[in-house]
Amino acid sequence: MQVNAIGADANLITQFLIGDTTRGEICGSCPTRGLHFRSLQPLTDGGISSPTLDLCYGARSDELDGKVLKALSGHSLPSKFKYCPLAPNLFLEVHSNARSTAEVSRQACYVGAICARGIRSLQWYGKPDFVFDGNAFTLSATFHDGTLKIYAIWPTKSFPSRGDSYETRVEFRTVLAVAWIMKTSLQGYQDGLIAFRNVMRFD
Repeated sequence: MQVNAIGADANLITQFLIGDTTRGEICGSCPTRGLHFRSLQPLTDGGISSPTLDLCYGARSDELDGKVLKALSGHSLPSKFKYCPLAPNLFLEVHSNARSTAEVSRQACYVGAICARGIRSLQWYGKPDFVFDGNAFTLSATFHDGTLKIYAIWPTKSFPSRGDSYETRVEFRTVLAVAWIMKTSLQGYQDGLIAFRNVMRFD
């Protein structure tokens, strides 16, 4: 089935991209579809709405100590949904053509920063200092107007430092890692499909 045959139905496109992959094929992951990020503390003044993701992967929340989970829930647990993944590090949003490319990119960067914050909060919990290694542990994917894009997001030290807390000493960087136009050629269609399924095993 080709992208154009699916139309703009987010559920069909999501299923088309992930194929027949099951939970058991991605070790340690907890994939969830249609998750609304209701419980995370915003990074902005509220000007960007909480997203509903078509697909996201993260750890199982029952794998984390209850005390730590409670302390970091505002950063790492997107929803109170029973099977909500903890600290999602890969997600997909499917957008209609009615939205602009700039709007889609902005949303991907914002959600990526929220998820990267959750990963780093877990990594730095209980540690006396913050270490910025420049590694990206979060990937954000969007499908818009027949194009699949994957962004990498990572935290950096803010400059100048605005305080001593985690919130005031960190900023987030986003880069478009790769993109595939999946509706104009068979090669682009195949490359994007294979690459996204490989990315689903991102660790």
